[in-house]
Amino acid sequence: MFKKNTVIFWVLMITFTLSFMEIFSSIYYFQRWGNYEAPFAVVQLWHSVKKRIDQSGILEQPKLNSRYVNDDRFGWSLRKNKKTVDACGDNKITYTIDSNKERFIPGPKILAGYIVFLGGSFTFGTCVNDRESYPYILATEHWKNWDIRNAAVGAWGTSQAYLMLSDLIESNTPPSMIIYGMISHHIQRNYLNRRWIQQLAKSGRKLPHFELVNGDLVFQGIVGLSASIKNDREFRNKEIELTSAFLSSMQKKSAERDIPFIVVLLPTTGRETYPPSVMDTMYKSNIPVLGLTMLPYEGLESDPYKHPNPMDTRRMAKAIANSFISDVLGNLEPSVQ
Repeated sequence: MFKKNTVIFWVLMITFTLSFMEIFSSIYYFQRWGNYEAPFAVVQLWHSVKKRIDQSGILEQPKLNSRYVNDDRFGWSLRKNKKTVDACGDNKITYTIDSNKERFIPGPKILAGYIVFLGGSFTFGTCVNDRESYPYILATEHWKNWDIRNAAVGAWGTSQAYLMLSDLIESNTPPSMIIYGMISHHIQRNYLNRRWIQQLAKSGRKLPHFELVNGDLVFQGIVGLSASIKNDREFRNKEIELTSAFLSSMQKKSAERDIPFIVVLLPTTGRETYPPSVMDTMYKSNIPVLGLTMLPYEGLESDPYKHPNPMDTRRMAKAIANSFISDVLGNLEPSVQ
């Protein structure tokens, strides 16, 4: 009897020890290399469970910055009449949002018309104060007779710029000109990119979902993690196809109202490259493009995303003011709205 109990004891001990070693080594293997295909049952099981949780959207919790509100079309938008002070790297930045849900820019004394800037954080002016965004500098130092409106929102892509342009074009008081400040990262924000949607979900945001149906852009609503797709070559082609469709449609809508639509390719710390088909679309659609990708650029040193610092935004504003865009403005007839 004693011998039998001893055998059972050691069998249980060995089983327990091996199980513990597998769990420990699996967790270590996962944490060290992040290899979901590791030859350990625990890692494979964890990956399967985690994948189901991520795709279900159960863990999505709204943790919007107080500067934002949830939006059924854009995913999120700015909260009107809101002033916040947020940390960006080592700096404290003041963001003032006006009654139009746009970054504050003072209006001119003599009004010739109004110009709207669309885009993401580089145009909105993330990590720089109100007076330091490049649209603000253009308004106060270069295009002083024009009401410059900064309708960009941090982390927006081309899909949201398309939605905003559509609203502006269809309004009773459309702008005199629309300028879209673009970076190549916007392309990754235009479809169901899992990495991007995961990043949005961490701050309680969702993404506008569009599909091309018989060549037309069709809005499918806003989506979270459950609708995301892992990036591969076929998926990348879809992102590029949709980006091209957004741009050509933006130009078409603007041309129908005789409103100049211009794309400014902004500089970043990375080497900004655009798929040839996107550039070809802008060329074939007769979209005027101002390329600033070779402009000297530093980025805010303490900001992990290297958003423009005040010197960068000032260089951008000067380059835009010295470009053909000022000539286009000079040829527009004043139209006070």
